[in-house]
Amino acid sequence: MMSGQGGMRPQVDPSAHTIKSHGAALARNHVRDWLILLLLIVIEVVLFVIKPFYRFVGRDMMEDLKYPMKENTVPVWAVPVSVCSSSNEQLVIFDASNFK
Repeated sequence: MMSGQGGMRPQVDPSAHTIKSHGAALARNHVRDWLILLLLIVIEVVLFVIKPFYRFVGRDMMEDLKYPMKENTVPVWAVPVSVCSSSNEQLVIFDASNFK
């Protein structure tokens, strides 16, 4: 086994790091991740269990509720264009930051 000289990396014994030897340290490093995952699961279950709010809406009230829904509020073609452009911008920024 070479000690890293001559451009070769030292060989790593795959049995050196096991769950028994490094499991507790690994678990301590990822406690926050597991807690956040559990919090997200609890939020999902709570949102699935609770019932939505229903209220009475009469015919006279519909005009007030439909107010923002005009023909020119958001054109149908603008949604895919904005999604594609924002995705492309994110890719460009990500690629630019990785090539520095």
